[in-house]
Amino acid sequence: MAISRLYDFQVGNVIQSEEVDGEFNQLVAAVNNLDVVQRSFSATNPQDTAGGTSPGDDKLIFATEDWDISGVYANGTFTPGVPGIYRLTVAVKGDPGLAIALRKNGVEHRTMPLSSANSLLVQSDADDYFEVWATASSLTFVGSGSFFQGELVGRTS
Repeated sequence: MAISRLYDFQVGNVIQSEEVDGEFNQLVAAVNNLDVVQRSFSATNPQDTAGGTSPGDDKLIFATEDWDISGVYANGTFTPGVPGIYRLTVAVKGDPGLAIALRKNGVEHRTMPLSSANSLLVQSDADDYFEVWATASSLTFVGSGSFFQGELVGRTS
């Protein structure tokens, strides 16, 4: 939305109230539609929750929150709260036989290799949720360098 007019409020200028009110209300509406609060989190220290459907198929809870702007991360689950494009980054260091998967709404969305940071863009509705799951016969993590992060890149509506 482009602002069509600049007002020079100086002594002697006369501006019709209806004209100013209408443009001011448009400006207020545009500002109210902006998402000025960032959705972002960073968590470290993965813990095996042993809640999977098969042996070694477990949701990971990154137990230490570095930050959680807008309260979008809890108990290993990221729920954006607003529709948009999000950048999710996961790094898990552990046993060589460990397989990592990002799940969206409980369904595997992407598998990822160990030890490197894996970043991807995902489209999300407000009520979608994302979790990191691990599959291995035994889970051993190297806490240093393991993390789960997410941030809003842009709103879709």
